[in-house]
Amino acid sequence: MHDDASSYLLQRNRWALGAMQVLRVENPLFGPGLAPAQRLAFMTTLFGWFDAWRTLAYMVIPLAVVATGAVPILAPGAVFAPFFVATLAIQFVALRLLARGHYPPILSVLFEILRMPAILPATLAIFAPRRNLRFRVTPKGRQGDGRTRVPVPRLHLALAVASMVGMAWFAASLAGLTPLRYEVPWAAIGAALFMAMNLGFLLAAIGRIRSSRFAGNRRASVRLPVSLAATLDGRPLELLDLSLTGARAVAASAPSGEETPARPVSDLLFDLHGGPFHLRVAPRREIDGDDGRTELGLEFVPGQDSAIARLAIAIFQGRVALELVDAPPTRRRRANRVSRVAA
Repeated sequence: MHDDASSYLLQRNRWALGAMQVLRVENPLFGPGLAPAQRLAFMTTLFGWFDAWRTLAYMVIPLAVVATGAVPILAPGAVFAPFFVATLAIQFVALRLLARGHYPPILSVLFEILRMPAILPATLAIFAPRRNLRFRVTPKGRQGDGRTRVPVPRLHLALAVASMVGMAWFAASLAGLTPLRYEVPWAAIGAALFMAMNLGFLLAAIGRIRSSRFAGNRRASVRLPVSLAATLDGRPLELLDLSLTGARAVAASAPSGEETPARPVSDLLFDLHGGPFHLRVAPRREIDGDDGRTELGLEFVPGQDSAIARLAIAIFQGRVALELVDAPPTRRRRANRVSRVAA
């Protein structure tokens, strides 16, 4: 699992560079010692990274058609359209069968577009001298304060802006406001529809990159529901969820006219799976409810790596324990054997 889109793109770039190195150095297509089926499997995997260029072409060709009126296909629309739809349908069925039914086409296209800025330059490395290949390690663990949003790649921004301008140009051309006249209207309309679909995918990819939900180590993606008694500076409360960056809790509201003094850093004490935990937290929000209770949002103060590492182990063990409660007997026995071996 990646902290954010930056880590995801970096890893895909590294994997693509590795594939290019294998193509140049090992050459599975003509290298010795491989059976034909093995060569086919290797080349299918390695050449799959060049799909990013096909995705880029799907973005650029509709723009060129709308901007110039050129028609890249000689076949009439009545001939081309059925074959085009049939090809897409066959591709969808084949991928769904290969994935054993687990093939979400919308997400697959979205991630092809999202990873494109990382893959395109990596594939060009096949022409670079071997000594110039440099691999960057994907960052592990939490980076910074875990709230920084990733900047959108320039390629995505450029394609999105170009698509918006292309849509405006197409509409203006149809209205006779530009000198361009489309000699084959169905081709221009088809290209505009394809461009609009591309723009939707680009905006979805940009939104996914910029979304706070997918920023580094956001609590929304790693919360573990709990019900634990705890104290905050001696004030009794109940923890409702835990993550590696913070917690959510509820406490009895202060009596009317009495205010709880706010502190920038407080001491949180609780037990989890038989182990006591003491963490320094910074209260981030406090919402009074109608039921006489107050909901608290707590963020763990940086510099408590040892305590948070223990908390991560406790959370993981809690997840495993909860999953094994309803697991089949064979799985429970297998897990017990693994635990004994590990011990």
